[in-house]
Amino acid sequence: MQPNQTLSKEDLRQKIWQSGEFIDDAVLNVNISRLRQKIAPVHLKEHLITERGRGYRLETQ
Repeated sequence: MQPNQTLSKEDLRQKIWQSGEFIDDAVLNVNISRLRQKIAPVHLKEHLITERGRGYRLETQ
């Protein structure tokens, strides 16, 4: 993921789960939630932006 680049859920599925098997939206959402929890202690949680209808973006300062 490039900084400030929005990736669709489908893009993320293809990049993370390269097996080609179907990954449900719920699985992706849980993993995004876990990622936010892991980066929260260093105050980066607010930089992982959900763009409704588009995907996710890692915002840099």
